[in-house]
Amino acid sequence: MNTPALAGGILAHFVGKRSASVRERGVIIASGFMAGGALGGVIGAACRLIPGYSESWIKTPFFGNDAVSQIVSTAGFIGFCLYLWFGSVKGGEEAAKQ
Repeated sequence: MNTPALAGGILAHFVGKRSASVRERGVIIASGFMAGGALGGVIGAACRLIPGYSESWIKTPFFGNDAVSQIVSTAGFIGFCLYLWFGSVKGGEEAAKQ
């Protein structure tokens, strides 16, 4: 549960060392991730209010396979981290040029 917070702190440290404009862009992207996660939670809770809702509505093809599920989740997490890093650095470099 705390791994995303740890990864975010590490990324913030390295992004912040580059420049202030890079850090600001990273905060904006990270805020979007947090808002998206919150909306996902609200949508998930709202689905449970629908009569006849079952977990089969949200099952993915790899849901029953733990190894594949863990690999896909890890790849997605690494993808989000890379997007945060490169989006922050790119946005900060563009701001520094202006």
